[in-house]
Amino acid sequence: MSKTNKITVSQYFIGKKIFVTGGSGFIGKVLLEMLLRLCPDISTIYILIRAKKGKTPEERIKQILDLPLYDRLKKEYPENLKKVIPVVGDVTELNLGLSPESRKLLIDEVNIIYNGAASVRFDDDLKDAVLLNTRSTRETVLLAKEMKNLEVFIHISTTYCHTDKKVIEERIYPALADWKMSIELAENCDSHTLSILTAKYIHPLPNTYTFTKGLSEHVINDLCNGQIPAVVYRPSIVISSLNQPFPGWIDNFNGPVGLLVASGKGILRSAYSEPNLTADYIPVDIICKGLILTTWKKGVDNSDDKLKLDVYNASNNNINNVNMREMIDIGADLSWKYPLNDILWYPSGGITNCIYYHYLKVIFYHVLPALLIDGLLVLLGKKTILLKVQRRIYIANMALQYFLTREWQFINEKGLKLEKEILPEDIENFQFHRDTEVIEYFKNALLGARQYLLKEDASTLPRARTHIRRMFILYIFVNAVIYIGMFYLFFYKYDVIVSEITSHLTVFQKFVARNQDINSEIIMTGSKKITIPQYFKGKKIFITGGSGFIGKVLIELLLRLCPDVSTVYVLIRPKKGKTPEERIKQILDLPLFERLKKEYPENVKKIVPVTGDVTELNLGLTTKSRKLLIEEVNVVYNCAASVRFDDDLKDAILLNTRGTRETVLLAKAMKHLDLFLHISTAYCQADKQVIEEKIYPTAADQNESIKLAENCDSHTLSILTSKYIHPLPNTYTFSKALSEQVINDLCNGQIPAAICRPSIVISTLNQPFPGWVDNFNGPVGLLAASGKGILRSIYSRPDLTADYMPVDIICKGLLVLTWKKGLETNNEDKLKLDVFNASNNNINNVTTGEMIDMGADLSWKYPLSNILWYPNGSITTCMFYHYIRVIFYHILPALVVDGLLILIGKKPMLLKVQRKIYIANMALQYFVTQEWKFINEKGSQLESARQHLLKDDLSTLPRARVNYKRMYALYLICNTVIYVGLAYLFFFKYNVIGFIYRYVMSYFISL
Repeated sequence: MSKTNKITVSQYFIGKKIFVTGGSGFIGKVLLEMLLRLCPDISTIYILIRAKKGKTPEERIKQILDLPLYDRLKKEYPENLKKVIPVVGDVTELNLGLSPESRKLLIDEVNIIYNGAASVRFDDDLKDAVLLNTRSTRETVLLAKEMKNLEVFIHISTTYCHTDKKVIEERIYPALADWKMSIELAENCDSHTLSILTAKYIHPLPNTYTFTKGLSEHVINDLCNGQIPAVVYRPSIVISSLNQPFPGWIDNFNGPVGLLVASGKGILRSAYSEPNLTADYIPVDIICKGLILTTWKKGVDNSDDKLKLDVYNASNNNINNVNMREMIDIGADLSWKYPLNDILWYPSGGITNCIYYHYLKVIFYHVLPALLIDGLLVLLGKKTILLKVQRRIYIANMALQYFLTREWQFINEKGLKLEKEILPEDIENFQFHRDTEVIEYFKNALLGARQYLLKEDASTLPRARTHIRRMFILYIFVNAVIYIGMFYLFFYKYDVIVSEITSHLTVFQKFVARNQDINSEIIMTGSKKITIPQYFKGKKIFITGGSGFIGKVLIELLLRLCPDVSTVYVLIRPKKGKTPEERIKQILDLPLFERLKKEYPENVKKIVPVTGDVTELNLGLTTKSRKLLIEEVNVVYNCAASVRFDDDLKDAILLNTRGTRETVLLAKAMKHLDLFLHISTAYCQADKQVIEEKIYPTAADQNESIKLAENCDSHTLSILTSKYIHPLPNTYTFSKALSEQVINDLCNGQIPAAICRPSIVISTLNQPFPGWVDNFNGPVGLLAASGKGILRSIYSRPDLTADYMPVDIICKGLLVLTWKKGLETNNEDKLKLDVFNASNNNINNVTTGEMIDMGADLSWKYPLSNILWYPNGSITTCMFYHYIRVIFYHILPALVVDGLLILIGKKPMLLKVQRKIYIANMALQYFVTQEWKFINEKGSQLESARQHLLKDDLSTLPRARVNYKRMYALYLICNTVIYVGLAYLFFFKYNVIGFIYRYVMSYFISL
């Protein structure tokens, strides 16, 4: 538009009738005031408003107009207040909840629409956010398209609805989801279902607010562009007024004003953000000026572009911006000069970009003081408040974390151009004043918050200044006491001894922890003596999971320690081109069965493979096989399970939970069943600190979960997983917990059944020989990876004790439990479900730190062949330090080694190994921070890893020791070169120490 048109803003608005949605909001209130005062000849402003909290729309309008915001308007144009007309409606309803009469009135009368209605909460349900922010926009546009005299439709959006992009231009971006489908989804799905889908559906946007505001822009684009004159106006972060109607007016704690108030009150003492981050703040009156100006520009446009959708980014874009550190400094200075009343502590908040340090400060500076003060209030018989306030602050900070650690550039060329088009007559009222002094603005913002939010009169400032000085003295005193106390503890009382109380032995340990001879005679109640081998004489056993670690050892012990057992049926499926018979032969060829072959070679023939699959219904059994098992079997061991922590929820439930159900249903049909024994895990109740020998309530229903796994695809379930399995850490523990529910529901009081929960199962202690293992799980994998020099950093607590149990002790326990339950004569007790925790529970436990030390010693005495580096792995509790070590000690060496392999024409492998180690460590993070106990067999485990996992014969030990010494020498040389190089860089090349010294001294001098 050319300035020669000479139509001023106030002239354009003469006689105009305006419809505003969101008129009770922050922007809406200021827009209403400025329209009535700066464009006094406006005809009417219709405000869409609903009844709320017992107040009618008319009462709510009166309440709004009674705010101090309208005092200037009442003085200059008091008659203009009558131009505000409430229209009863609700943006969350179809047709905006308008009556036919109101709708007809608006269609006939309105010239301009400001669509400002929105929920700005970041934690709204997806359903509510779509209905309020997106569907309401559609309903407002449909109304606008019917209006007979419409000149401009202004939609108020946000610059943050495209936060997946670093630079946001003044244009419509491709949609992340279809707005029509989203509205349909919100209308037809319940909130719970949508809450499960939300994170995936709104990705990559951080919350439902930004997502639904983005959808709203597409409503405008699809329904307005080329059809009606429309504008999308995107404010950035809207804050206190700059000067209209007066400096500092505000009605909410959002943005930096909330930070100033919370910090000034002494309740916010740690903020998580990038110190150099500059957020884009813009005063609310500048936004409203922009809205009025864009209306004027669009309204007087007579060109062919009038129906073209315009997009404005209402942002500062590096004009008068301050970073977070500067704002904290300004806030500290202002809080001293203009303190708030009744502060709880001296304002001494700081900013950090380390999340762990922030959490530590939140605990000590936010939560603990709040608990102390609320505790005193309880003692005084008053209502607690501070912990609730801190909880709200914490939730708000969590919602804002995404925005406080990222920076965007909002291109605002149209806004800058619009400023240049302002006519000389309009400059006084509509100039943006971008050259305002920042400190002066924030002073007014703090004083405004003091007056309009906290209702603290300016006359209270002298008393507030006296109070803050007292608090400063108390702050200095308390800090001095704390630091002197810490110094005393660190340097004089560091040798405090903390005693450890051990818990009682479980029933299970009474049978197996002392490693009694399983062939020994155990006396039952009364005079009758029945040994365990005698009990198993003639018994026919059915085992699922016989090809697993526990299953293999259980088969060996059954056939060797109970030689008169009749038959062992093993459920097994064809795999990798091998038939069940071939797989059984492959298992029996393991060194594990050599002792059995020597002592009872004929017992090998007692193993009968039964073709089936636990992932299928009816276990995939043929009718003939099922009939055989029903007729023959006396004891069932249900060992089948996937122990992978990263299984899809669908696969984990079908194998671990439904597989258990199908096995139980088979067992209940067996004619001669003595016992059904289910092998669970002690970690299926990992959300509890103390796990007793009982069935716990589950987080989900086993029947519903099985139906879900059967009927839903893996992708849908993967979206649901984290919410569905909460509070358990992975699908393995969750599905094993559901399996216990299956046993409880289908077995308890119906068939003789027991649940055995092993802890972490490791190498054999002595049966059939020490150290047999067939997997890298637990400490064996740790020792082997460390011994090879590929695992050099471990994330765990050095004082943590995990609970390890040798596999042969577990299997002995299973046989003991079978014998105990099988000889039970009381029918009621026999049918009662028994639960046993197969754990060490403080017997022979060592800490992770002790195990690392022992591993280092054993790696020197019994080194592995062809080690890649000298084994010098260590443990750390600092996640960031661990990640740094992983990069420099795991990934970079792997890249170098794989690069050399590629150069010599060989296949790279080490990076894949390191990736597997990293994924395994990520899956174990939950467990390496919990308190478990474990057993260490010293040399036997590493010897077992050499022989049974790495196929490393003992005859290679001398050569391995020579290679180990070479690697140790290379390790010392490399470390010397690195440290000398670093010392050279620090002290001579860049004089880093001198730089630090000068920086510290300059800081103190500035004080």
